Amino acid sequence: LTIVGRTISGIVDIGNLILVFLIGNNIYKKRLGVLSALFYAVAVMPIQQSHFFTTDTYETFFILTTFLLLIAFIKTRSPLINSSLSVFIGISMGLALASKMSAVVFGGVIGLALGMKFIQQLKKMNIFRNIFYCLDFSFLIGLTTYLFFRLFSPYIFLNSSWLDITFNPGFIDALNFQRLAISGEVMFPPQWNWVDTTPYLFPFSNIIIWGIGIPLGIMVILGLLWFIYEQILFLKYHYKLQQLLIPLTSPLLLAFIWIIADFLYRGGNFIKSFRYLLAIIPFLMIFASLGIYQLQKVNKKVFYAVAMAVFLPTLLWAIAFTSIYTRTTTRVAASEWVYENVPSSSTIANEHWDDAIPFKPNAPAPVEYPNRVELEVYIPDDEQKIPYLFEKLSQTDYIFITSDRARKNIGELTDDFSVMVEYYKALDEGTLGFTKATVITSFPQLLGIEIDDSEAEETFWVYDHPGVRIYRKDRQLSEREFTCVLKKGDNIWNDQKQLCDGVSFP
Repeated sequence: LTIVGRTISGIVDIGNLILVFLIGNNIYKKRLGVLSALFYAVAVMPIQQSHFFTTDTYETFFILTTFLLLIAFIKTRSPLINSSLSVFIGISMGLALASKMSAVVFGGVIGLALGMKFIQQLKKMNIFRNIFYCLDFSFLIGLTTYLFFRLFSPYIFLNSSWLDITFNPGFIDALNFQRLAISGEVMFPPQWNWVDTTPYLFPFSNIIIWGIGIPLGIMVILGLLWFIYEQILFLKYHYKLQQLLIPLTSPLLLAFIWIIADFLYRGGNFIKSFRYLLAIIPFLMIFASLGIYQLQKVNKKVFYAVAMAVFLPTLLWAIAFTSIYTRTTTRVAASEWVYENVPSSSTIANEHWDDAIPFKPNAPAPVEYPNRVELEVYIPDDEQKIPYLFEKLSQTDYIFITSDRARKNIGELTDDFSVMVEYYKALDEGTLGFTKATVITSFPQLLGIEIDDSEAEETFWVYDHPGVRIYRKDRQLSEREFTCVLKKGDNIWNDQKQLCDGVSFP
């Protein structure tokens, strides 16, 4: 299923690339399509998502399709053609919702497009006829959205009657849980990734630095600022109602509002993964192209020089990032190392909420290593945590940390997980009786130069290129020694390497 899903994701993202081209060519008086598609093709964030079986790429495809139809809807003057377009807009929006429920936010953009159509028609028909047409379009969009959403997500509803819109209680429960998780009202292990992250700044910096790259990110910001400046400049000299129809019915304004609205909606939540903002990336590429196109007014040579200065570094970052897909996945490479170096009679420990190793890909689960321990590292750091860790590690010959998911989250939260902060530190220092046997990494790489992206948001590296650390037991600590290492406030070595009132280590 995952292989089929990933294949479809790749195909769908090629569709996104084509849609970016079509939207870019129709959204503005300049033909931005080629440059926008070129930037999207080398942007790392869509490339990575097209390698995953997640629903964000599918949602993006149908949002882009809906937006392209909205451009035609705004530009078309014929009520009959607009009625037909309304049906297709509803179909596409229904499929977007069936892909991912959060696409409901894009409904606001459809509402704005309907408002633009109302403003646009003020000058050619009376207000009552105008209201009738807009209500007609709204009805067609709403009806077809419901029909296709229901057709492709039937399990969301309680029964099979299309006239009964009662939701399945299980769906409501799942939706409520997601809402509570996104707001941070409930906590479970992956949630700790978002503690102490700054709303808006965290997803913004991750998109700019890692998702699309700094040169392209700078041009996106300049393009957005230029659009704001252009609108202010237009309003300065065109303030009559008829003149205002031009900026108020611009598809580019619709794209700008979508970017801002979606970022404000998602970027301020407790969970603020920049993966959730994938649907604004194509539009950011359009505004980056808009910024560069303004340079044609200065000099064509400057235009081409800046375009290449933005494109080439972005391309190199994409080449570096996709190099991770040319190497053996770290957990598979680590499994191979384990089979070669760790006796099958050993007791091995894996952290829960992470992928356990060793395993053999494309083969039945191995019978080797029957002695396994699961380390529940996310349980609260209360008075039972150190005895729990001691009891588990006393049985353990090897510790496998198959990603830095816990190590870089709870391993850095001193206020909430002081024991685990000391635990990961002690593992690296060798003071828990374990030494580092091997570390297997797979960073983006270009011409032999590695780019350490471990400071990016966790979801950027934890799935396709996590670092794997394997620790081997050298000696068994006594419970007192073990407690002295991990007990907060008593675990600082002095010059004589004395610890805990006389407990010393060789």
